[in-house]
Amino acid sequence: MLTDSEPSSGSSVAAGVRDFLETNSLIAKFAFIMLVVLIFVIILRMCMAVLSAYFAPTGTPRLFNGMVPGNFGMVFDQNPADKDAITIIRSKDQRGGIEFTWSVWIYLETDVGSTTFKHIFSKGNPNEYASKYTPNQSDPTKTGLMFPNNAPGLYVYPGENKLLLIMNTFSNIDEEVEIDNMPMNKWVNLIIRVKDKNLDIFINGIVTKNVQFSTPPRQNYENVNLHLNGGYKGFTSNLWYYNYALGTNAINSIVYWGPNTKLAVDNSMLDKNTDYLSSKWYFGGQGDMFNPVGASK
Repeated sequence: MLTDSEPSSGSSVAAGVRDFLETNSLIAKFAFIMLVVLIFVIILRMCMAVLSAYFAPTGTPRLFNGMVPGNFGMVFDQNPADKDAITIIRSKDQRGGIEFTWSVWIYLETDVGSTTFKHIFSKGNPNEYASKYTPNQSDPTKTGLMFPNNAPGLYVYPGENKLLLIMNTFSNIDEEVEIDNMPMNKWVNLIIRVKDKNLDIFINGIVTKNVQFSTPPRQNYENVNLHLNGGYKGFTSNLWYYNYALGTNAINSIVYWGPNTKLAVDNSMLDKNTDYLSSKWYFGGQGDMFNPVGASK
């Protein structure tokens, strides 16, 4: 128990500060001011970190969870000023350079009659290649590939169970990687992982392609497009992005949990039935038995 002669810890601290300020006053005051500034900076940084965590775009956005039919197109806006935008944050560069990862589930169905590349998704402007090798033609044949931005761009080969991945780099506008013998009528997870100049492609958690570019991939600020120009025959599920290179455990976890086969879009938007108008709609204003109100006017 404290007695009158025993000062409390609070009063002892106050007395200590007072004694410190009274001795060597100039140096003591300067040190005290620096201490206050340091504490203020620490608190400010902590507040900024908390605000950033709540309001800044996440570095690992899930563009959609669920399943989208391959012929249903979507655009994911990248304008940060749009409250509905799902912004793709550029690479969280590490000591080894640029890093990012894309993950998507794909269900390919047979499309033998296809004559052009079928679009799955791409990050870049939605303009088709007029012609890849003949840019001077006045009216060249469209190939189904987007140009010039693909960071990345994923396509289905015409009439084949093969995919084409296009990645822009600083030295080449369209580095291409072919992914052969894709399973048909099965859900397949495809992961695109970039670490500096290296690109790895994982199929169901297994590395199937490793490509080394001469320069790092070139990211862009364009929108993310899904199933342009009619898309492809099949389904897409869980398009996710990470602004860093996923490790083996995280990749295996994605494969373990599998695709989300619940529709990510409203069923009514997929209904192509046109037989929903009543006869009154067609005869409206005609003044006949289908429109008695019109007849009385």
